Amino acid sequence: MINDIVEAIRMALGMEFGDGYEIHTEETGQQPDKPTFFIECQSGAVRPSSGGRYYARHRFRIRYLPISAQKWQECNDVADRMSWCLEELPFKGDRIRGNEMRYEASQGILNFYVDYECCLCRGDEDVPMEHMESQTKGR
Repeated sequence: MINDIVEAIRMALGMEFGDGYEIHTEETGQQPDKPTFFIECQSGAVRPSSGGRYYARHRFRIRYLPISAQKWQECNDVADRMSWCLEELPFKGDRIRGNEMRYEASQGILNFYVDYECCLCRGDEDVPMEHMESQTKGR
């Protein structure tokens, strides 16, 4: 599930920013020659709900490394565009909304944070009707 959200973020950034930007989900250890995004899930929490459902919340950090001489201006422009393109993502035939978006620019790098929440259902609790047993009491 987390990797599905990472992929949805990657696709949204790719559609918004295009081929002139690199998008990574792992550290490369190389100095980028293009403006570059790094996507990481920083934390997650899952809490049970009723009927075999669970609510999941995951916090993501997307780092942006600009390469222009006007780093601060570029970071501000990119943060604005990210706010729009990451507001809603396709997720397993539905859409999930980004919450608590925030960003900070420090040392020429933009750190953009967004939380995604979704409802999950356990797949192993489905019991086919032909294998179901029932007990009843009469008065």
